[in-house]
Amino acid sequence: MKAAILVIALFISGPLLAAGQAPELSYAQHIVSDSNGSQIEATRAKLRLKRLRIIENNLPLQQTQWQSFWQTYGDYMVSMDQLDDRVWQLINDYAEAHNNDSVDDEMALTLIKQQQQIQQDRLALRNLFTHRYLDVITPRQLARFYQLERRMDALLSISMAQQIPLIP
Repeated sequence: MKAAILVIALFISGPLLAAGQAPELSYAQHIVSDSNGSQIEATRAKLRLKRLRIIENNLPLQQTQWQSFWQTYGDYMVSMDQLDDRVWQLINDYAEAHNNDSVDDEMALTLIKQQQQIQQDRLALRNLFTHRYLDVITPRQLARFYQLERRMDALLSISMAQQIPLIP
């Protein structure tokens, strides 16, 4: 399962990344310091950095918006990372139960509830940050930013869904 997740991450990361340099911000430092050396954490760190570069290369910002946007984005991604930690834990819990052939009705219901709660929390977080972003970028820029976010999320979700086995 972990190998499949690594393949997913590497598969997705290649076609999305356009050339460019990541902005200097505290989140980039968080990416490096957050990686504890494990293969999964290293892959997550690479995905975070590539995500940052995709945003940088596809969201035109005025010079006056640059620093404030990236500071807000850094805060946003730290919060999103906390949700992603829950997603990875959910995947690991499912993988362990699947490998042990112990996915019963109770486990399935728990997985459903956790996944739905993560989705609700992700939407609530985006709603919260919408107001912060609108303090530093225009509504059109924010719409484009969320389009980019949703596209990256969709590609990752599709690839993960293809790799994670269905409940027997």
